[in-house]
Amino acid sequence: MLTVGFRSYLSSVPTLQNYKTKNDINFGNRSKLIQLSPGVKEAEPLVKQVITKLESLLKSNLLDQLAFYDLAKKCKEPDYQDFVHSVGILKKYGLVQENGKIHNSVKKIVNATAEVSGSNLKDGLTLKLVNPFE
Repeated sequence: MLTVGFRSYLSSVPTLQNYKTKNDINFGNRSKLIQLSPGVKEAEPLVKQVITKLESLLKSNLLDQLAFYDLAKKCKEPDYQDFVHSVGILKKYGLVQENGKIHNSVKKIVNATAEVSGSNLKDGLTLKLVNPFE
């Protein structure tokens, strides 16, 4: 089952690919912070960009959908091992850094918006994107 809960909100914002720290991400003083969960806030343009990219993964081919699953699992479980197979795809989408690490802001956004269940294709995987703007 594949579920996408909302439409894209953003046409273009800066890409994450070249950022190394949160201080490198500069959206200006006017960026509104979005409350993702208690005590977790991120800049609205960044949240929208990451959600747009996650949405694209879900709407794409099976390998991209599996990369969505791997990203969500890796963000929730740092010891998750199968992540290495999806790094190339996630780099293409700008969701991981060049060194293969997930930016802390991306982790927070993925943890707040991506829901996955199931452990293999044979038994079925559920991939869902939750709208943090509701």
